[in-house]
Amino acid sequence: MALVLLRERSLGDDSAWAPYIAQLPAGYDLLGCWTDDQLEELQCERLQDAARAQRAENNAAFDAVRMNVSAYDSDYDLGLGALTKEDVVWGLNTVRSRSYRAKYPSSCGVLPPLSNLEGKTLDAAALLTKSARQRSGEKSESANKESVFMLPFLDALNHRDNKGSGGATKLVFMSPLEDDAAERGAKGTFELRSPAAVEKDAEAVVCYGDKNNEELLLRYGFCVENGVHDEITLPGCMDELEWVMPGSARESDLKAERLDEAVKRARLNDEGKASVNLLWALRVLLASDATYEAAGGAKGLMRASLPGEDGGEAADAAEDGERPGEVDATEAQLAAEASLALACEQELAKMGGRDALAEDEINYEAASKVSAQIEIECAEDAEACGTPEEAEYLRRVLDFLSRRFSPPIPRWFQSRHASTPFNSASDAFQLHPDVALNDGTTLRRLLIALRFRVTRKRVLAMALDRYTPK
Repeated sequence: MALVLLRERSLGDDSAWAPYIAQLPAGYDLLGCWTDDQLEELQCERLQDAARAQRAENNAAFDAVRMNVSAYDSDYDLGLGALTKEDVVWGLNTVRSRSYRAKYPSSCGVLPPLSNLEGKTLDAAALLTKSARQRSGEKSESANKESVFMLPFLDALNHRDNKGSGGATKLVFMSPLEDDAAERGAKGTFELRSPAAVEKDAEAVVCYGDKNNEELLLRYGFCVENGVHDEITLPGCMDELEWVMPGSARESDLKAERLDEAVKRARLNDEGKASVNLLWALRVLLASDATYEAAGGAKGLMRASLPGEDGGEAADAAEDGERPGEVDATEAQLAAEASLALACEQELAKMGGRDALAEDEINYEAASKVSAQIEIECAEDAEACGTPEEAEYLRRVLDFLSRRFSPPIPRWFQSRHASTPFNSASDAFQLHPDVALNDGTTLRRLLIALRFRVTRKRVLAMALDRYTPK
């Protein structure tokens, strides 16, 4: 798909996709484009590794094009002979950030203009794609078998979580075979449907999926504050598994209930809460031998505190061999919560601790105000903002939107006015003399990194407050 986009772009106005290509961003700022030093600012080793893998994928794709395109270009007239690495990365990032993936309906043909391309052109693109996959180590059988769609206009809508969004749309395909297809005039169309009424002049948004901030940042280049699908992994919980005696009844119970998997995938949700199964698993791991035996194994510790916790009925039942699972699991619950608190403290310590959170929140607020003021200035005078290339791109986008949509306000210029705005962007930069905020890209990456790690630290801090023994 990236190669097809690049070929169409090389054709200029002769391309059937010219209006669509013209309104695509001139560049993207996904994590694969960040430097190693900038990735360190995310303070998330797993995401840094994923970003470097994306960068390696970019390099592998360019190497494949450079090694193979000259031969195929002359035979198939691809128009790709002069591709640079920046071109290839643009194509890949366009597909990453603006495509939809789903199983393509068998009742519909190939989307134009793919259907208008000569078969040999698609064959050549497929060969280059196969070469890139081989160089990046991707096995063909593991490749995504779902179809990739590029949908003009629909791919420009902002993301919003469905949960509590009050109107985030969903993309649906209306097949000609639908019962109401004739009535609706559906002939194999894609539609945006909102679960709630959308007020006049309100922004139309679409849910990109139940993605956490790591996924959003890696694929789309942005993250959100207080995302409802955000999660924080807790690798420190794995330490508790090391104390389980191999071959013991406790180990057997853990595996039978798949509680060992809950520990291996230990994580917090956006509210700093652990899952029910993770707490259950930790109770099983940390309960004293006496409590574990009295509970009759893992099932008896499913709840934190069970009937008979005063030691009366439960103790009598245990002596008589009746329902031994009903015991007081408070001690095990406290141990589980203490273990969670320790794992949270370890993760927060990797990011500088609570003091670093307070400092990051101050810096995040300052950077947000700077960014908001720059957006205002750029919206008022685009040609005075950034490079000439950036100004030309912004001019084309504004022109495109003004001719096609109402109101003609680009989504990225909907400024969030700062409560105490600076007099100008240049004045604001003087507040940070030790930081090289020399262009919009640097500031944007700093703001994203701060937003990402502040959100993570807040979740960990909430969890610490919740699970630290009082």
